[in-house]
Amino acid sequence: MPAETFGDIETKVLATLNKDRQTKRKRRILRWSSIGGIAAAASVALLLMIKPLSAVQNDPLTQIDLAFGNLSEADQEYLVEIYHEDFFLNQIQ
Repeated sequence: MPAETFGDIETKVLATLNKDRQTKRKRRILRWSSIGGIAAAASVALLLMIKPLSAVQNDPLTQIDLAFGNLSEADQEYLVEIYHEDFFLNQIQ
């Protein structure tokens, strides 16, 4: 057997092992970057869903509407009656 045979075999085996390690490392990086991308997309989607809801609740007219809706029918009728009888609101100019 030639003297270089074992050296060649060892070199080829080490090269194959290095390729396998690099492939595993690339796969691991790809997996974690995919998970990170999915998590970022889910966070953005959640933020977009929550943001409009909070904007609607902070609107003063919406808050007044909700407060009026929470009143009893008698209280609602009383407020409407007072509104129609208000001298300053109903002045014709």
